[in-house]
Amino acid sequence: MGKRVGEVESQLDRMEREKRRNKAVMMGLEIGTGGQQQIIEKVTKFLEEKVKIKSACKIAEKVYEYVVEFENKEEKINVMKSKNLKGSSIYINDDLTKTGRKIQIKIKEEATKERNKGKMVRMGYKKLTVDGRNFE
Repeated sequence: MGKRVGEVESQLDRMEREKRRNKAVMMGLEIGTGGQQQIIEKVTKFLEEKVKIKSACKIAEKVYEYVVEFENKEEKINVMKSKNLKGSSIYINDDLTKTGRKIQIKIKEEATKERNKGKMVRMGYKKLTVDGRNFE
């Protein structure tokens, strides 16, 4: 019974990740009060690129947090690699599931500890590299 529940949870998590594949969470861009179309226009203008956005919605009031759904994964990847984000206070991250967010928070905490010890640290999705050694 317990094994079956674990399989179902795993399958649900996989389906949730698939649903979020083309989505990203954008933080820090002030858009004001407006609907989906205004969010799409402001995001497109900020990125200074021709981007195909399927939908967008605000998810947090105080920190200017939005979920943006792109037409496909390639669009999202191109935006996340965008050069005009460097040095700005705007952040774009993958739209993670609740489980994925918890894992990334733990990785970030561990990375901070290691950086404070003076070690070279790189973070990725569900992995951490400290002084060239990989941890998953």
